[in-house]
Amino acid sequence: TVLPYSIKELDEAGVGIGSHYAKRHQELDGKRRVVSAFCSQELIDAIAKNPDALDDVSKANFEALVAEVFARKGFEVDLYRPTKDEGIDFLAIKNEDGDPFILAVQVKHPDKPEAGDKRNRIQVPTVREIYGVSKYYGLDKAMVVTSSEFSRGAKAFQEGKPDEIQLLNREELLDWLLKYRWNPDE
Repeated sequence: TVLPYSIKELDEAGVGIGSHYAKRHQELDGKRRVVSAFCSQELIDAIAKNPDALDDVSKANFEALVAEVFARKGFEVDLYRPTKDEGIDFLAIKNEDGDPFILAVQVKHPDKPEAGDKRNRIQVPTVREIYGVSKYYGLDKAMVVTSSEFSRGAKAFQEGKPDEIQLLNREELLDWLLKYRWNPDE
């Protein structure tokens, strides 16, 4: 059988043949595209060598870095456009035993503090928002990842719903980055 279109033509038209098996998808030019990586290995290496370099990463590159870590953890990742994302920066999906587990992830990278100051803590409204959005869409769990810390109120909200929302602070993210710095299966 001869296909009337080439695979390249179908891909350019937004038909993702084989993309079901790809780990990384990104919304580009209004279309869902398969990408080979969300950020460079050089960025990951620089932060692994000097964790303070995380402070100098742009908000967009921080979001891409976190998405890449999830892909390296074995999730299929759908990274949304940076604006009008309805409170979800990306979806992280595990498809084990035929039933997908879908995690809604919100990434927060507060502005770089002045010398000697700490980054602003992530407050409870941010945690409540992603929790509410994940419930609205019927997703399995919500997560907030930050390059900072969480307020007491944010932690208290999460502690009341530990199976439904997870918080990942700067220290935990850096641990993940070191653990998943290399992607052995790619």
